[in-house]
Amino acid sequence: MEAFVVKAYILIQALPATEGLVAGRIAAEVHWVVRADDTTGGPCNVIAYAEAPTVDDMDHMVVTPIQCMENVTQTVTCWLPHA
Repeated sequence: MEAFVVKAYILIQALPATEGLVAGRIAAEVHWVVRADDTTGGPCNVIAYAEAPTVDDMDHMVVTPIQCMENVTQTVTCWLPHA
């Protein structure tokens, strides 16, 4: 069993009218994403929560695949240092 020590929220800006599709793809396809939801009100219209063993794993296996996903225009990673 892997110990998940790095936790983060990834705030995602997706193209209009694609946020539900993007959230669904992230939840289904991106390793270590615990949850992804589409949102309203604010610059980011998708929020994902992920847990990974290391910062490098979070960057390479979670954040980078999200950034490369179709309809994603921008991401901001909010690390949870004390979670």
